[in-house]
Amino acid sequence: INAEYMGIERWNTNNNEALQHILAISKSRITIKEYAQKLLEEPRKGEDMVLELLKSSPEASVFVSKVIKFYGGLDSLHKIISIPQDIVPWLPAHSSSIDSNTNRVCLLDPFEWLTSSDIHQELLVGIRLLAKNGDESHVRKVINNNKFNRSALLGALYTTLVVDLPGKINIYDQMHNIVERCIGPNQSEKSLWRWACSGFPVEWTLGENKAAVYQIQVALNCIARGIRIQDSLIQTLLYNSHQLCKCYFPSMPEDEMSLIVKASGYVGWYTCPNGHLYTVGECTRPMQTSKCMQCGASIGGRNHESLPGNARVAGNIKNKPGYMMETTLGEDCDDLKDTQRIGPIPVRILRYLIHSVMFIYCQNKDKRKDISALLSTPSHRVMEELEKRMRMDWDVLKKRLQLSDGDLAIALHLIVGEASSPLYNMPCSSPSERDVYESYFERSLRPIFNNLRTMINSARDALQSSTLIKILHMYFGDSLWVRILENDTPSPDRLLWRIRETLSIENFKRMFQLQPNSHEHYPLMSLIIAEESKLPLIRYMPDILEWHSILFRVFPTNSLKREDSLTITNIQVVNQLPKEQRQKAKTILHRYCEGFNKALPMVRNLYECQANPFLNKYGQVDLSGSKTGNVLMDENTPISFSLPSMLYGETDAQGLCTIQLLASMQRIHNQLLTRFQQIRQRKAVTEAQHLEEQSKSRTKQESKFGQQEKRQAAVVIEEEESLGDLLPPITYQSDMELLRSQLIVYDPYRDLLPLIYTFSDHSEYGEYPTLRYDFSSIETAVANALLMGKMPINLQVKHFQYCGELGKTGRLATLKSLVPQMDLTTPQQKAILSEVDTQDRFTRLMSQLEDCINFLVTVGSGHSSLGLDGSMLLQDYVLRTLMIPAAIWETCTTSTISSQVRLCNLQSLYSFLYEQQNGTIADRIALKYAMPLPPELEVLLQEAKPILKCEMLIPVLKEFMSEQLTKDQWPSEGSLTQYLGFFDAEMVEEEWFQSFPEQLQLAHALNCYKLLNS
Repeated sequence: INAEYMGIERWNTNNNEALQHILAISKSRITIKEYAQKLLEEPRKGEDMVLELLKSSPEASVFVSKVIKFYGGLDSLHKIISIPQDIVPWLPAHSSSIDSNTNRVCLLDPFEWLTSSDIHQELLVGIRLLAKNGDESHVRKVINNNKFNRSALLGALYTTLVVDLPGKINIYDQMHNIVERCIGPNQSEKSLWRWACSGFPVEWTLGENKAAVYQIQVALNCIARGIRIQDSLIQTLLYNSHQLCKCYFPSMPEDEMSLIVKASGYVGWYTCPNGHLYTVGECTRPMQTSKCMQCGASIGGRNHESLPGNARVAGNIKNKPGYMMETTLGEDCDDLKDTQRIGPIPVRILRYLIHSVMFIYCQNKDKRKDISALLSTPSHRVMEELEKRMRMDWDVLKKRLQLSDGDLAIALHLIVGEASSPLYNMPCSSPSERDVYESYFERSLRPIFNNLRTMINSARDALQSSTLIKILHMYFGDSLWVRILENDTPSPDRLLWRIRETLSIENFKRMFQLQPNSHEHYPLMSLIIAEESKLPLIRYMPDILEWHSILFRVFPTNSLKREDSLTITNIQVVNQLPKEQRQKAKTILHRYCEGFNKALPMVRNLYECQANPFLNKYGQVDLSGSKTGNVLMDENTPISFSLPSMLYGETDAQGLCTIQLLASMQRIHNQLLTRFQQIRQRKAVTEAQHLEEQSKSRTKQESKFGQQEKRQAAVVIEEEESLGDLLPPITYQSDMELLRSQLIVYDPYRDLLPLIYTFSDHSEYGEYPTLRYDFSSIETAVANALLMGKMPINLQVKHFQYCGELGKTGRLATLKSLVPQMDLTTPQQKAILSEVDTQDRFTRLMSQLEDCINFLVTVGSGHSSLGLDGSMLLQDYVLRTLMIPAAIWETCTTSTISSQVRLCNLQSLYSFLYEQQNGTIADRIALKYAMPLPPELEVLLQEAKPILKCEMLIPVLKEFMSEQLTKDQWPSEGSLTQYLGFFDAEMVEEEWFQSFPEQLQLAHALNCYKLLNS
């Protein structure tokens, strides 16, 4: 019934009687399902409205029984009929002929799969006779059978002592000789058999849970199979667990450092002098210096050379062997998608089985120290920690697979019973072996998970006790029982009450995740599901850029100091606009705030591997940075969070927010299109191969034609691959409506749900309810509907240049390497200063100079062949290369600048004007670097001055002080010679620099500069 799965609110109801009838049934089904699922969790009386519905409608009362059977299995239906009549008045009246023992757990016996059914039944009879009468002859007779194996005996003991004869029965004394014969020389199994013959007593540190009997049964099944295979992972875990400390366990994540390395993308990894890791972005070679966050040591370097004691990490950072216990607790701890190894459900299954086997092993207190060493957990806490994980693993699997305890147990028995399962392979000695092991395990699940409910139902039918079926059949009677099983001939109205698996987006995702290697077979669908929460946020990209446009319009480059941005709010920016523009700007602001608040949580790391400081502990936006609040982006938020800004070597967290938001949106958008392109390429290659096969049966001329078509298909692929290089840049000045038309805007209810209906297949009435999806067709349809005609985004985010911060970016130093620089003469400086007659002209001139420097550095870096001519007039470069309109240039230039200043004077002009605005270097340098020169050092420097090339040294020293010594960040006793070497490695290699006194410290920097400049 579509209304049920689409959601009632999406239906446009009218007075049509048939539609109203279907809607009424649909609402009733939804209500009954909720009631049945609550009843499965805890037997309690439902709401009067529900009970009245069940009593008044025969179809409804049958339907609730179907739901209980479907979600809980026959054993759950068996439990329900033992509940008092006043709680479930819709059930038929209890018959006195019903077995009084209906409330006992009806546990299926999977251990008969360990041997032949006949031998299993004989073992059960023999153990029962031995337990009741002490007669061991029957068991001995079975053991003498050539088809007997000790695994079957272990399973039969559990079925008899725990299920059939519950109670504290200890038959170890009677079984002692039999056990000795079974285990032979393998005395390491003795503790396991002593525990088994003692009735399988289990120590639950957290209290026995309702699924305990199922969980131990699954663990025993796994152990029973594993002990038969020499040196298997299970056998080694049980008897030689100390050997596993150097092995790589399946389902373990890469260690934390390996995950960080993989998630960090293209960065270089280095160690500080004390061995702590850090990264270098951009080209991965150091160009800046900083402090180690862990120990405070100096890190980084200059001009691609590391500081002393810093070293690049060679090769990959290897992950660790052993079992990482701390990574296996939590509902999402099974997500290994960053490593693209196996899916979360196979991970969770592997962990559950390993944890449960360890738990059984630890029932022997003398053995706990072995597991304690393997898990790096104190012995007294091992049981509790394993139990926590077993419960979590079990509950998560139930939730994700939507199975009852009994059905989950059957599913795990099927997995454990898979003869080719790698569960019984040897332990892995390397990460590559572990990856193969996991891949093999995931493939072994494919036959089971492709038809999970059918497989469970078939296994249940094969194992189900005929007594249970007789009890239920007798209880409901022939007529009702046939209708519950849907084995009757239904009327059209009864078809509306059929049981079927819910067709929904959640069900589709769950079934998709059960597909082995889904990320390889369906890469686009895999990415859509993985990024589903983020995809709808791409639509906010134009809103962020539009708000940037308003900010850049109100605040031109270099018109604002960073500290001022902390006090100016968003709404104040709107109010600075002309009145006729404010309403539109306010609308843009509200859309921007909405997008910012929804999208920021997807930016987990704001700078490389550093966590986003503006998310609280719940992953929600908190711009206070306290991690405990909930301060959102709104009209009163400072614009420092909105102006995009990033200083190299520093992490301005607020300025990074919108930069990283846009980068994340662009990444998801382009990744989807890349996957789409891969699908089209595969299709093109397949078609080309088909053409090639056809050509073999044609004439020679036709064959050539086929080869030509194949080459044309290949050309299409190559052309598509090269499109990314031809994309125009998207900036805050681009047409936002055009950008919106190119963005992927995804709504699962609009784009995915209709396709799920189209490409799904329900089982027929009377068959076990199953639901299958055509994942390939769904992926293709989503790609065509969502991505066809879309193009990758080449986003270029303009960083706001705060007043006085160009020097901190390192771009002045880069400019000098692209265009050799020369100082302006004193008369030129005085003339320019007199001609800059207003503050407005000064601000515009500084903004234009910064734009020019930024452009030169951006375009010139990596293009040494451009051949920039330092003798070119600055005015010619601005008008002809930057294409700045002459009218705008006239508002900021002066006659001296227009006629005399060249590109080789650009750094000198900017530095001169900057000092007029912010003071000289003597005014700005930190006090600790302005200490007087000791007399002996003053003499040495005076003697060296004639040898030193002061025209080269003085500008470098001045620039070094401007960039590095205006803050108290370096030790005053540091060597000035060494730090200058970090700053300009080429200069310190000059022969004349060898005369520079090595005794000079950073404390003497300012007075050294003054002496050389005098």
